[in-house]
Amino acid sequence: MQAIDAEARWHPSGWSLVFIGGDTLSATARSLAGFTTLRHRKHALTMVYRPMTTLPAMSAADDDAGVIVVGQVVRGTRNGYFVWVVVEGNPSSLPDFFRI
Repeated sequence: MQAIDAEARWHPSGWSLVFIGGDTLSATARSLAGFTTLRHRKHALTMVYRPMTTLPAMSAADDDAGVIVVGQVVRGTRNGYFVWVVVEGNPSSLPDFFRI
C-alpha cells in the first residue's frame, strides 16, 4: 500500500507552508499562517517549549524536566509539497517560523 504523500517532497526553497487549524485535507489559503524550515519524517509532532533555567546541568534522568507542551503539528501535502498544519497551539513555536 502506497502512502498518500509518497510522491511529495520538501519545497526546494527550504521553507514549508504552515496552516492553522483543520486538517491536512482542509488547509486553505485563508488558514495559511506562514512558513517554517521544519523538516521531519514523522507525520505528527508535539511542539514543546523548554524554558531557560539557572539550575546546574540536569542529569539524563531529568532530561524532560521543564518541558511545556504547547501544541501539535501534523505534516500533510499540498500541490506535491509537504506542508505543516498546526492542529493545536501557536505556530510561532515552530523552528524559524515566519508569519505572513
